[in-house]
Amino acid sequence: MNSTPVADEEQLYRSIYRTPWHKYVDPDGRPTSRNFKLRPKDEGKLSVDAASLTTPEHSVRDLSKFALASLANSDVKAIELSTFHDPCTVEEHGFDNPAHAYIWGMDEEDDIKPALLARTATVILK
Repeated sequence: MNSTPVADEEQLYRSIYRTPWHKYVDPDGRPTSRNFKLRPKDEGKLSVDAASLTTPEHSVRDLSKFALASLANSDVKAIELSTFHDPCTVEEHGFDNPAHAYIWGMDEEDDIKPALLARTATVILK
């Protein structure tokens, strides 16, 4: 686990599923909490990208499958979670992503923090 924290003022990008749209985006246009809920394969870390190190188009990777949400790292910290840089390399992950980071501090049973993250997020690419 990388221990370099992401700056408080950083914006974060999170890819969200496109279909079915009503499960992943509320009628008001905000992402639902299921986009921020941990799954077993996440191993306690929610993947995001640091916006200053990428573009929305590069972060979303496949716009036919995913939309992109943005949230402030200060909002992540406000609910007592932490964000750390975790660049992906071809050798380790099969692709390069120097912007990759992760949000740490939730568990799979947590429903409150994913909902709080969703409340502060905005869909920026759909």
